Amino acid sequence: MILKTETNSEKLKNAWLASKQIGAVVADSVLQLVKMRNEAARELGFANYHAMKLNLSEQDPEQIGKLFDELDSLTANAFAGLKDEIDNYLARKYRIKKSELMPWHYQNRFFQEAPKIYQVDLDEFYKDKDLVEIVRNYYAGIGLPIDEVIEQSDLFERKGKYQHAYSTDIDREGDVRVVCNVKPNYNWMNTLLHEFGHSVYDKYSDRNLPWVLREPAHTFTTEAIAMMFGRFAANPDWLTGVAGVPRNTVEKVADACRKSQRLDQLVFSRWAQVMYRFEKSMYQNPDQDL
Repeated sequence: MILKTETNSEKLKNAWLASKQIGAVVADSVLQLVKMRNEAARELGFANYHAMKLNLSEQDPEQIGKLFDELDSLTANAFAGLKDEIDNYLARKYRIKKSELMPWHYQNRFFQEAPKIYQVDLDEFYKDKDLVEIVRNYYAGIGLPIDEVIEQSDLFERKGKYQHAYSTDIDREGDVRVVCNVKPNYNWMNTLLHEFGHSVYDKYSDRNLPWVLREPAHTFTTEAIAMMFGRFAANPDWLTGVAGVPRNTVEKVADACRKSQRLDQLVFSRWAQVMYRFEKSMYQNPDQDL
């Protein structure tokens, strides 16, 4: 929260650096795990654990590498243009030169999410809404009721609870549950739609299939569905038609909503490049300077 709201560069720097302290605590253990995984993978005939996981997921490492190279090429120019727009905005916000911008100015520990540079506060649309009822009514409206899933789920905050969200299929017989920590804001509307996207994918799998086949055909299929649903939380038509936000209110910010979605997707595309290439390189040589 400090990285999103603070405007003092020194305080931002201190908060950002503090968030990195966990790295030193876990680094040795992570590298030990990487080496153990690599050893096990090599015993099975694979170059390393990363290559093994891709192959066992029915993905060709070389093909995946080419795909990421292609995605890099397709998004680089668009991202560069938006990055310049981000830098101009942040330089004005923090009253510094563009050349003085540092990682702690980008409102996120990893530049994993886009900074809020457009004049739209999506939280305003949800602050007085019952997000669970919105998501219940939405999925019922498209023929995928989630009442049973909601009944068995754990959706609100409490002390000591896991802080984010996930969906899990308990038995492949219809017992699907979601964990969330719902607050009335945009991020949790997005997350609810996302996680219940996973849940309906599992809930409505064909029970005539053998038990072992009652799961997503691949991780990327269920993730694609979940991400598609999550994006509706910032969709102008969805805000009016499902969330009940007055059309004249939405029309005032519709263009900014679309720009924000585009920015979010492009920033995340670069983050995905970082994660794929870093993890691949780490497993190829865990003794290098990481």
